[in-house]
Amino acid sequence: MSVTADVPIKANSFTATEVAELAGVEEEQARRVLEALRGLGVLEKKGRKYYAPAYGNKEVSEEIRRFSEVFRFYFPDPKELARHFDEVYAKVADNAGYAQLKTIRLELGLSQEVFYRALRSHIEEAYYLIAGGEEGFVRKGAIYGIVKVRK
Repeated sequence: MSVTADVPIKANSFTATEVAELAGVEEEQARRVLEALRGLGVLEKKGRKYYAPAYGNKEVSEEIRRFSEVFRFYFPDPKELARHFDEVYAKVADNAGYAQLKTIRLELGLSQEVFYRALRSHIEEAYYLIAGGEEGFVRKGAIYGIVKVRK
């Protein structure tokens, strides 16, 4: 679910929980978007409530919709991202089933920060980590940047 212009926020003030429900994102993600809007001067905050004194609610809803799209790019849904990871792995793995994390990351179009933060648990649960590669997880001073699916 994503926010659309025809689903405006109907109250003069709103919480991160309300925005999260409306935008279809986690509450922490909504809070980050609201804080970013607050940093830009679009919103003000009093206690747990955010409000937009200089804008109508329709404009705030549009800003939240735009930020939720950007937010989903930087903080993608972990389940969807794991599915995409598995698809790219199947595409780039060699005949023996090995693939470099850097190759998968570049194919997904993600920064190192977003890729490793969002996919760490999925990779560790579903794949064997193998020493080598240009980038990856550091364990005992070695880079583990090659993966092979667990069977």
